[in-house]
Amino acid sequence: QSLGPWNNIFERKWKAERPLRFCRNRKGWKHRTCPYIGCYHILKTEVQLEKHVRNHAHHGKRKRKSTSLSKQTQRKSTRLSKQTQRKSASLGKQTENQVIS
Repeated sequence: QSLGPWNNIFERKWKAERPLRFCRNRKGWKHRTCPYIGCYHILKTEVQLEKHVRNHAHHGKRKRKSTSLSKQTQRKSTRLSKQTQRKSASLGKQTENQVIS
């Protein structure tokens, strides 16, 4: 019986954190996994955590920019396809007029 994708995410997170239960660095900072959903990277220091979270934020911004760019290119392509349809329609009318006369 499958309980859905969330169950898989929690199970994977639990499996990734299981070996880290009692691990600490010299300063007493507890080892942990990344707080982002679906990322199970093991972080052993606060500095690693900060860098890793910054990396997630950076990639999130890049993805948003790329999707907005892809939407812009889609708009351009639809605009161009409409223009070509108009041109072909006007050319078709011109050839019909020439055949009739």
